[in-house]
Amino acid sequence: MLNRLGKILMFLSSYSIVFILVWLNNLKKFSFKEILNTFNQNRIFWVICAVIFVLSNIFLGLWIYLVKKDASTSTRLYNFEHIENKDSEVLNYFITYLIPIVSLKVCSLPSIVMNLIVILIIGTNFIKNNTLHFNPTLILFGYHVYSDKNRNIILSKKSIDEIINEDLKGDQVGCGSRIFFIP
Repeated sequence: MLNRLGKILMFLSSYSIVFILVWLNNLKKFSFKEILNTFNQNRIFWVICAVIFVLSNIFLGLWIYLVKKDASTSTRLYNFEHIENKDSEVLNYFITYLIPIVSLKVCSLPSIVMNLIVILIIGTNFIKNNTLHFNPTLILFGYHVYSDKNRNIILSKKSIDEIINEDLKGDQVGCGSRIFFIP
């Protein structure tokens, strides 16, 4: 499905919202002068955050595009039984992302290192357990996360009612993965 770099970029895209919230948390007020002051507090930190934000979201957009394209032409579609909404689990997982917002001091190297360690621990878990669907950015883009009785993960913009009532089928994302996409 995804190589290690792809999984890392997918994980980092899940931090997009956090980067914005950390930026906002460091602003004293909304003004051009204050934006520059915030940026000047730690230019290297903010440039790295901006590069990660842009690259990971370009990757996420490209991944969604390719998954949609594959699903629209696929002949290997799967049925799902007993579908459950997992959006709330993804949002609960988002709580772990709040640690940097509350604790990060962009002018303090120990604070940055501490948060980097937390991100590395979460990222290792995210990548090893293939929990790419635990991405709040996908929910922000209007996608829902579902699971079925076989513990398959289903990503779709469709509601559970639409999937069930229209008997929609999903395309497997990659070979051998438990992640499916319903266009």
